[in-house]
Amino acid sequence: MKYPRIWIASRRGPWLAARDPDAPPEVLALLARSRECMVRAKVAVHPNTPVDVLRKLANDRTVQVLEELAKNPALPLDVIEKLATQEPFWEAREFIAKNPATPVSVLRKLKQDLVVRVKLAAYDALDARSEVPWGEPGVVSGKKIATKYPRIWIAAHGGPEVVAWDENTPPEILAILANDKEAGVREGVASQRQTPAPILQRLAADEDDEVAAAVAYNRRSPMPALIALSTHPIEAVRIAVAGNPNTHWTVIQKLSRSEARPVRYAAAGNPSAPEHVLRRLAKDSETSEAVATNESTPVDVLRDFYRGGVRADGLSKNPNTPTDILAKLAEHPDRFVRMYVGINLSTPASALDKLAEDVEPNVVLWMILNPNTPIKTLRRLAKSEVTQVRERAVEELGRRGAGLE
Repeated sequence: MKYPRIWIASRRGPWLAARDPDAPPEVLALLARSRECMVRAKVAVHPNTPVDVLRKLANDRTVQVLEELAKNPALPLDVIEKLATQEPFWEAREFIAKNPATPVSVLRKLKQDLVVRVKLAAYDALDARSEVPWGEPGVVSGKKIATKYPRIWIAAHGGPEVVAWDENTPPEILAILANDKEAGVREGVASQRQTPAPILQRLAADEDDEVAAAVAYNRRSPMPALIALSTHPIEAVRIAVAGNPNTHWTVIQKLSRSEARPVRYAAAGNPSAPEHVLRRLAKDSETSEAVATNESTPVDVLRDFYRGGVRADGLSKNPNTPTDILAKLAEHPDRFVRMYVGINLSTPASALDKLAEDVEPNVVLWMILNPNTPIKTLRRLAKSEVTQVRERAVEELGRRGAGLE
């Protein structure tokens, strides 16, 4: 490329240029010399970066650059071997262990790393390739280590509380942590979708109210647990049950008549609430806002809200609001209503195009994120005088694979 700096300028600067999937090797070579470590990091992971540039970046002393470099599947063997012995940044060694280009010979060395996270990453990679570490039958591999040595697995992944709140934690580990003496750990277990149903059922009777509330919020909680929690003495727990889509409609109906307004409000917003309950709650001034937002609310009820000049806020958020109403709400005086109309997936393209001219930058910024916003509208906004609007429009065009022209 004859004029790489002009190409970078056309992409609105080094950061966006380094992220461009079509960035030419000559441009990436130039960006690799940037003073900004995040620009160099994007170059390091880019599939078009020349091999000689990757070798130079392996000498970088910034952890962000080395981490991204270690993720690049196009790394030559000499760079892989160098990063596998990288000191002091063990994070680079961990990502090298996860890199699909790393050969088995390197992985076997990494499984002996002193940092447990690096060791486990090597275990996982070897296990995924059906390679048995150490050649011993029954050895603990990535998929087996959690069940054979759970305490080691927990310690290697940050300790009980971190593991309990991690959505990737295996069910067998969560079953162990459900017995932890710390309520915060049990609460994390109770909140996880992959926690086994029998464990959730047991935690529903936990002495700690936060743990019980986590079970009540969990959309995978078994029906018996939610029924039991629907009469819990703590209001926050009953609110969670009333709003849980997995709660049986008969329980929602009962909770919709609660004397506590927050409980009724939660029931009004539950997509599993039966139609007759929603129609009744739509007439309640304390719950009608939630009904207007509920995707299960009948269309005629939504139209009644609009004709009555109420609950524009809820209607703007509801994807089932008729398109003609959303188009009218795009001109609503409340900027928050217009913001939600802009991000609503049911808003027609003509209304989104009109919102591009809104005087409130936040309205425009939200509208740009709507996948239904026309390309021509985004291209117009890419020339906006408002920097944040212009940059977000350019980024969205890039995400969709569309050019500026």
